[in-house]
Amino acid sequence: MLKEDKRLWCWVEDEQAGAIFDNPQDAIQEYLDINHDRDVVNLGHPQLYVATIDALDIIEQNQQNAYDEFEMCEGLTYGYLGEVTDDHIDELEKELNAVLQKWEKKHGYELTAYMVTPTEKYIRKEDGTFERK
Repeated sequence: MLKEDKRLWCWVEDEQAGAIFDNPQDAIQEYLDINHDRDVVNLGHPQLYVATIDALDIIEQNQQNAYDEFEMCEGLTYGYLGEVTDDHIDELEKELNAVLQKWEKKHGYELTAYMVTPTEKYIRKEDGTFERK
């Protein structure tokens, strides 16, 4: 799932995006270091991929696994996980996602790719500073 982080900024030109910065001024400066004498910079917030697990998929897979294991006595699995409440599904999903994301971070498996849409134009003022249009 892509999640926009409004605390971060990067410049965008055509299909290229710059590094991620904590403030728009640093993103503008990086852009100007690469593209001298520009009066317009497009900035946006990066959308980062956050790994997620769908708890309902996990429940349904476990129901199917139990059914397959008791193939000869399928009645034994009737109703297994069939009465799980929405609150319990939400609880399971939050906990599974927290574990997955912690594991990804611990082992360096996080996806570092990002995209930036939409963008806003920042225009150079007469005093040389930039302001959002």
